[in-house]
Amino acid sequence: MIQCEVVFTQRPAANARRTTASAVLLGAVLGLALAACANGGAPDAGTRTPIDADTPDIPLIVDIDAGTAGCMPACTGGQLCRSGICIDPTIDADADGVPAAEDCDDTTAGIGRLAERSCASLCGVGVEQCANGVWGACSAPATCECTEGDPPRDVPCGFCGTQQQLCLGGSWMNAGACNGSGECAAGTSEPSGACGRCGTSMRTCGVGCAWGAAVCTGEGECVAGTTETESEACGCGTRTRTRTCSGTCGWGAWGAFGACSAAGVCTPGATRTGSCDACSQEVCSASCTWSGTCSLRPGNACDWRAGTNQRSCSGGMCISSPCWQFCASSCQYNPCQDR
Repeated sequence: MIQCEVVFTQRPAANARRTTASAVLLGAVLGLALAACANGGAPDAGTRTPIDADTPDIPLIVDIDAGTAGCMPACTGGQLCRSGICIDPTIDADADGVPAAEDCDDTTAGIGRLAERSCASLCGVGVEQCANGVWGACSAPATCECTEGDPPRDVPCGFCGTQQQLCLGGSWMNAGACNGSGECAAGTSEPSGACGRCGTSMRTCGVGCAWGAAVCTGEGECVAGTTETESEACGCGTRTRTRTCSGTCGWGAWGAFGACSAAGVCTPGATRTGSCDACSQEVCSASCTWSGTCSLRPGNACDWRAGTNQRSCSGGMCISSPCWQFCASSCQYNPCQDR
């Protein structure tokens, strides 16, 4: 878009007499301004057409959208024509979360689905409003002629305001400045400081040209400087590791696991003789404590009990019952024999 500013002054209603030549001169000045914009130039910002030195200057913004002429050749493959260029409607060049097809200006992050811009006709200034990426018609008055004595009229102007126009010398002319303007252009956004987890507080101008409530955007995954702990089982205990949130509110890498804590008195499945016979053992339970009971070691048939362990038997070397077997120190029973 090419933007030009033409500044002129006007005569109050009390001195409203103006020759037709003056009106023609004003039209010629505006015409030259528009021509300069169309050719890529701009009028000299210091050039003014003095009509009445007692009234303030009124800036007239003339916007010419290079995209209104369309794209040549025509866009294909689902592309979108914007400012005379074919683009992918799904891209988000300004990274504001709004795709190009719905963005009123995909080159400026502060402008999203709603926006407004100044525009002008040869008869006055107005605004163009955009919704979901589509610009509406310019609200500038289309007719310049009026009849001397016509009552003043109001036309839209920037920031949802209204501009009074007076009928002077058969043409409508702005009277004073834009009145009732809001505080912002509808649809624009601006940051208002940091917030939350390294986010940015953004506020957006609503359709009534007033700022809405700020919203925290672009937050990270954690609060800078905080730590997170993770645990895992180890035997009958646990061990932990930590990671720290960086200054940009992103988690760092996990550290190494620490030592196993609260591991109990033994490892499940471990054995010991303890108070058991030499042929038996005590086994560590799943709760990492000694079971308190004795059981034969694998492959053993009996407890030796210092040679006092015996049992009745038959066969073998037994001739006359009762016969006995004693448990040897090898933890096996001796052959059956007479007592």
